[in-house]
Amino acid sequence: MEEGFLYMDGGEAVINTAMKLNNASSGGAISVSGGNLSVTGGEFTGNKATANGGAINATKSFTVNDTVFNGNSADYDGGAVYINGGTDTVTVEMANTAFTSNNAPDGGAIFAKGASTTTKNTDCDFTENGDAGITPVQYLLQTVRSILSAVK
Repeated sequence: MEEGFLYMDGGEAVINTAMKLNNASSGGAISVSGGNLSVTGGEFTGNKATANGGAINATKSFTVNDTVFNGNSADYDGGAVYINGGTDTVTVEMANTAFTSNNAPDGGAIFAKGASTTTKNTDCDFTENGDAGITPVQYLLQTVRSILSAVK
């Protein structure tokens, strides 16, 4: 598998830098299958995945704060972020983060799946993200419904 800037399968990484124009099959900039990832004050711009997760592809929990995802894309799911928890408990917490002009056939900004996958978005801004299946407004409504149902 072709990897982007960072592949994590253990350890700890704190990211607070710009990641631009990276390319990979999954996780254009970062792919997380283990370890502890924390992104604070980062910027992900123009990253591309030929499969899932234009900027980040994850199968483990991680946090994102005060970060910008702009113009990332994936050929399948998750223009900016793809999360697949499978049967594991995976929690992704995002706060004060902006998602702008990210694109994928499904989940222009974020695509999350898995029996125990939860995304918690606090004070995040979603602007002009799109996918081929639904409009950005419809996707945002679906995302909000998904988040609200996970909180119950």
